[in-house]
Amino acid sequence: LRTPLNSVIGFTNILLKNRSGNLVEQELSFLNRIVANGKHLLELINEVLDLAKIEAGRMELDFDSVSLSTLVSDTLAQLEAQVKGKDVVLRGDVPEGIELIQADPGKLKQVIINLVGNALKFTKEGEVVVTVAVQEDGQTPSAIAVSDTGIGIPPDRLQAIFEAFQQADGTTDREYGGTGL
Repeated sequence: LRTPLNSVIGFTNILLKNRSGNLVEQELSFLNRIVANGKHLLELINEVLDLAKIEAGRMELDFDSVSLSTLVSDTLAQLEAQVKGKDVVLRGDVPEGIELIQADPGKLKQVIINLVGNALKFTKEGEVVVTVAVQEDGQTPSAIAVSDTGIGIPPDRLQAIFEAFQQADGTTDREYGGTGL
């Protein structure tokens, strides 16, 4: 799946260089859409493959020293476009001077992206906040939480959202989309 898609993206990028100067603005715009959607499809394919690896017990982590301050800041910057035009503030609450943690930065960032993405999907106004909690020493990270002012999850459905293909409310998929993965 990835090899032919990478080829489509690669050849589209070659065309985008417009070396001959023959392409007009609208054609370049179409090519940019192909690249953007191709990259999005590639991300989705990678997520499905990661899910299959997790289910097979074959997911491997690449641990490294991670600055949560940098990771949260970079992640929120990447998601900033999703709040444009909405009455939603996206922010991080990370104490200054906290210690580095050992984690797989790519996987941790993906978890935060997924949680914030869901929070943004179900929040029409207010805020979405990524908070890093620390231990009593004020320097050792102990938890990362994503909170929002969205529609929320009824207490009796909290366990159900961790089941495959389940959502908090079966009617939300009509308005908000998604499959409950």
